[in-house]
Amino acid sequence: MLLAAVVEHGTFTAAARHAGTTQSRVSRAIARLEEGVGQVLVRRSPRRVAPTRAGVRLAEHARRMLRELSEVEAELGGADGMAGPLVLSTPPALGRRLLAPAIAAFCAAHPGIRLDWSLGARRVDLIAEEVDVGVRFGPLAPTWERARCLLRGAYHLYAAPGVADGRLLPDALASVPCLGLHATQLRDRWPFRVDGEVIWVPVEPLHWTDDVDALVGLTVAGLGVTMLPDVLMTREVEDGLLVRLTDEGAAVPAEVYANLGAQRPTVRARALVQHLAEALASAGHPL
Repeated sequence: MLLAAVVEHGTFTAAARHAGTTQSRVSRAIARLEEGVGQVLVRRSPRRVAPTRAGVRLAEHARRMLRELSEVEAELGGADGMAGPLVLSTPPALGRRLLAPAIAAFCAAHPGIRLDWSLGARRVDLIAEEVDVGVRFGPLAPTWERARCLLRGAYHLYAAPGVADGRLLPDALASVPCLGLHATQLRDRWPFRVDGEVIWVPVEPLHWTDDVDALVGLTVAGLGVTMLPDVLMTREVEDGLLVRLTDEGAAVPAEVYANLGAQRPTVRARALVQHLAEALASAGHPL
């Protein structure tokens, strides 16, 4: 436990403060541990300590053991499993625009839960990074084996009023400025359904960003046309800031999935997925 605190906080003093003990006790404990394993676990300097590869590996193992121990203690203590850490990963715009109220309500209903919520666009390794619940738009990575569909929408083209006239067909994309989103399957090609088949049309965006909300802002400003899931665009369309440029028949599905990362998911992880599904359905997003 003390080694994990040292690795996380970077100094013996900070680790001692976190653990509620003294710096000398932490230093002696690390020294005894190094003597026991026969390896240097932490390299010391006057201002900072740096874990060796062996130290990082042992600290990660210790954190994993502590987490498993807390789970066992909850079960043996007769708890309902709705207390303890819960690590969640969602895309930024999806988390802010659709999921935040439901997640807040879930935590309020279960005050024993300690939420660690990460909002990032990259596809996390749920097992290696010890994520309890990961939420992403499909298609999913092969490692997502226990996925549940939370939401079904569709990818549509959007622009500010007046940027494009009426409906915009795929072969007309070259005649309008396009706005792109980095690090997604939509980076340089956009999907459309034509005669029942999905085709991918190459695009050369004039402007780029790696954030959906920034992309929406550029689109509202009239800088071009972009493609995004309709479930994220409800507010701007209702307010008249953006117009949809594609017909329903041309739209390709945009599905949102939740995946339970652990081989044996916790009760609270399963409960969160169920809660999100119910909250989205009651908010007007039935499957």
